[in-house]
Amino acid sequence: MIYIIPAKTYSWVSSLSCDELTALDGHLSEASAPIFSQLNQLRLAHGDYLKSTPLPCLRHLILDRCVSDTLKYLGNTAPQLKSLNIKLECSSTDEEFFYPFHQLYRLTMRVTGNYCIIKMRLIIF
Repeated sequence: MIYIIPAKTYSWVSSLSCDELTALDGHLSEASAPIFSQLNQLRLAHGDYLKSTPLPCLRHLILDRCVSDTLKYLGNTAPQLKSLNIKLECSSTDEEFFYPFHQLYRLTMRVTGNYCIIKMRLIIF
């Protein structure tokens, strides 16, 4: 959740280890989870903590790191999602999934790791 931009990061955040930063993210996520359900735009460093958060109003999402489980969850919990920009980390070469993004009109996806097969249903009006 802490989005680190080197020019804008406080020195105490830069000195944290990866484990400490992840723990801090967890605490911040718990505190802000009630707010997430009301947001229509969101940008996060990763989507690790979104798996337990309803996002009924979310329309635009940017995730700098995402795994397939998070993406599957978003397909079901963010029905109003119109714009999605993610960096998807695929860990398996035979990963195949289907996402029910009914409102999505803009998808930007960078895939890292192994290749994967993605099936999306497109609805054209």
